[in-house]
Amino acid sequence: MYAIRITRQFFGQADRKSYVTDGFAPNGDEIRAEFKHRAQAEALKAQLEGQTYHLAHNESGAPEYKVVRVK
Repeated sequence: MYAIRITRQFFGQADRKSYVTDGFAPNGDEIRAEFKHRAQAEALKAQLEGQTYHLAHNESGAPEYKVVRVK
């Protein structure tokens, strides 16, 4: 299985890492989006990188997306 890890960088703060999500669990936790094939994850990564991104307060640039193998 594969997932897309997001790394957001902020001025004067530690990087924040998370994953692309696929909704919410009944308890309110986010559900990590997982892909059976690497090509599916790469396709979504390319789509995310091609979109306009609006920076959050104190964010230094657009996030970095990386396809990673998960269990």
